[in-house]
Amino acid sequence: MRKRTSLIIIAIIVFLGLVLLNTNYFWNKLTPVFYVDILNKYAGVYKIDPLLVAAIINTESKFWTHAQSPVGAIGLMQIMPETGREIAGKLKIHNFHDHDLYVPEINIRIGCYYLDEIRKECGDDQIAWLASYNAGKNLVKTWKQPGQPLEVGQIPYKETRNFVKQVLYNHKRLKIVQRIKQLITCRW
Repeated sequence: MRKRTSLIIIAIIVFLGLVLLNTNYFWNKLTPVFYVDILNKYAGVYKIDPLLVAAIINTESKFWTHAQSPVGAIGLMQIMPETGREIAGKLKIHNFHDHDLYVPEINIRIGCYYLDEIRKECGDDQIAWLASYNAGKNLVKTWKQPGQPLEVGQIPYKETRNFVKQVLYNHKRLKIVQRIKQLITCRW
């Protein structure tokens, strides 16, 4: 009788576990990514991996819309107000004010545009464009050997080097979790 009761309890736990694995609640707790619709929209517009954008946001602000850095970067993607104003002009965002960078739609739109702009300059060198996002395009150009991809170890600024490492780690983690989710929640 005890063995049968134990088997029933184990079966219930396994069943509840499988049900939980099929909920967004579980996956959101495992890897919290918010503003998914906005993130996918602008990552799609600029053909950037949305998981990479999510990794940048996670690293920059942990998805806190009111984040502000000690140097004045604002919002989810930690956009400097000057950069925000410049890009808002290019995107024809009318009546733009610095506080608009706290609005997820505007912040992610400007951040993805900026990433695309950097990527166009850096090509496929993902390390260079992540470093440029953090430290600025002109500075990163001085770190690179012509015709060679930038390596994390070549980044002289500890903050930028750590930023790049953290984004790459978060991106890899998000990709692994997404793949596991796809495998587990797959409907046959």
